[in-house]
Amino acid sequence: MEWTRVIDPVGQAATSAFPLYAAFPWAAFRILAERTRVSEELLISICQDMEKAKRYLLSYTQQSQALTYGEIVQAINDLHRTILRYLSQVILICDANPARRIYHSIFLPRILKRTAGEIDRLLHDIECQIQSNHEKEQRRHEEVNRIFQSICNPRYEEGFQWLKDQRFKCTGHWIFKHQQFQNWVTTKKGLVLWIYGILGAGKSVLTSQIIERLQGNQDTVVYFFSGNGPARWDLRSIIQCFVAQLAVIDQKNIPRKLLEAFRRSQETGGRVELFSVDTWEQFLAEMLLKQPKPFLVIDGLDAFNLTLQSDLLGLITKLRNKCNQLRVLVSSRESQNIRSRLKDKLCIDLSTLDRSDEERAVIQAKFDSVNTISDKDRAFFIDKIMQKSHGQPEGFCLPAF
Repeated sequence: MEWTRVIDPVGQAATSAFPLYAAFPWAAFRILAERTRVSEELLISICQDMEKAKRYLLSYTQQSQALTYGEIVQAINDLHRTILRYLSQVILICDANPARRIYHSIFLPRILKRTAGEIDRLLHDIECQIQSNHEKEQRRHEEVNRIFQSICNPRYEEGFQWLKDQRFKCTGHWIFKHQQFQNWVTTKKGLVLWIYGILGAGKSVLTSQIIERLQGNQDTVVYFFSGNGPARWDLRSIIQCFVAQLAVIDQKNIPRKLLEAFRRSQETGGRVELFSVDTWEQFLAEMLLKQPKPFLVIDGLDAFNLTLQSDLLGLITKLRNKCNQLRVLVSSRESQNIRSRLKDKLCIDLSTLDRSDEERAVIQAKFDSVNTISDKDRAFFIDKIMQKSHGQPEGFCLPAF
């Protein structure tokens, strides 16, 4: 019978989800269908329900879906037990004694009909709960977006996107093979990595490339680029930016105190109440602790005034004391203030690296975008520019790399 093709995958999913029941022969269901006379309409109905059951059971066995089904586990388990209970009845049909087989087969259509009705009811319950969960998540997502809008300038991503657009695909990959970077990423305990170099050495674009790689690995990354947003930042607004990003990344771990304050503000039509810097630090630490491998990135630390530089470096120390798995990336020009605080951390000095191949590739790519120059002149200009190259070709307007 054609409809029996859908049965085996359901049985495999059911028995793999609960190995204890692996002894139940799912294939017996097919034997049952072939040996008994059941109405075609009932079989078609069961076939459709089994397709749905297969979908839910297969999803349930996938660990990535476990949280999605967190509130409907009971219904899924009931569905699974119903199918297995029916399988136990099937075993009786396969009894070696012909008389017993005939006896049990008499009651089979009734058992099948009752089981089909129970499966149909359970599937309906599961679908209703999934729909309810979806609506609940949608409302929560909308609320988180409103929180995000109220505590942080949502334009922080523009700087990151602009840097990604400026980056040439042929450059920057060396960073992922650098020993200091690998130590920073792979060590179990969180470390600080400081990347520094002269103006135009490509620090910010390199930082954006690191962020993109970490995000591609499904790691939790929050970042701040000093060149984005108001000309004058303060510590509170930067921490709020980190908190807002974490709220979007992990909506279930927004601190209750912050969530309640936001809801009160919605009732009064105002903004979220003005918590102290210490309270915002506490929110940030709590949210970072909920992440298995969090990364925090500050680009352009040298662009801030000395007071804010010290405040941010102090914040890094406090966060790492509370969250020892936190990995921090700082990029900046070299300065006495920053060096004195980061001298014992992992460091990459861009001025000590031979990146002439990358410089040539960037210049070549820039010239390739201009079709009005001959190959001979292009090669001549590239060689001349390379002779003066110091991180970024002198006197030649190129994006950082």
